[in-house]
Amino acid sequence: MYWNYRIIEIIRNNIEKFIVKKSLNRLSLFLDGYNIGFDCANKSDILTHQWTEKEIKLSEIEEDEYDEYDEFVTFIENKLDRDFRTISRSLFNHLDNYYENEEASFDHFLKFYDEFLDENKEILEIKIAKYQKEYNGLIGKTENERLLENFRKLLTSMQKRVYMYVGMDSNLSHLKIYFKGLIFSMNELSQTGALLNHNFDKFIRDKFNFVENKDFFDIIMSMYENEKESLHKFFEHLNEFEKVSRETLIIFNEK
Repeated sequence: MYWNYRIIEIIRNNIEKFIVKKSLNRLSLFLDGYNIGFDCANKSDILTHQWTEKEIKLSEIEEDEYDEYDEFVTFIENKLDRDFRTISRSLFNHLDNYYENEEASFDHFLKFYDEFLDENKEILEIKIAKYQKEYNGLIGKTENERLLENFRKLLTSMQKRVYMYVGMDSNLSHLKIYFKGLIFSMNELSQTGALLNHNFDKFIRDKFNFVENKDFFDIIMSMYENEKESLHKFFEHLNEFEKVSRETLIIFNEK
């Protein structure tokens, strides 16, 4: 969770760029994508969860005696006089159900987030600094071969069970936010995420003879009747792309 403090600050300063609008669901999708990008870069096997030595060090920092996520949930429960642990839902789901609309939920989350950080400033500053030092050692140093193999496995898994990654009500808009987080993480850790956009984007533009200034997600959504169909077609075109180009979105030898 520790690098998410920095990412939340980045997102709140440019909501339209990263998640389009105020929405805890979109924030959650971006953070999940960011974290899976981190896992692709640092787990020896993304599906069996075999960790590298560096990630083991990071997990040890996370699992010390102070669980700040649990403390944060308790903090919000006390503020709202509600028990959020009786139903199997995320904190974001609970807040969305508590407030009248997505924007209100998002604004209150950030308000509680700021208050919690302020009240626990001393202990959190120490942990965040410790974690950030380890995390900074990973930036730009990812083994490309491991990331490529994990990314292949991730895409295969997502195609079979996309709802596990972006929710039961999956659509291409949700996947787009998830991928934004994934690409952002990959850009930080391996500097290869930008190639994902470039290569697949060119393939989709050529396929549909599309010249307007839209990314490949928006192009695919514009070509089909609804987002459910466009989600299915995204993976179909992804498979076509792999067969034609013999690459999995990222071409490491172009670096």
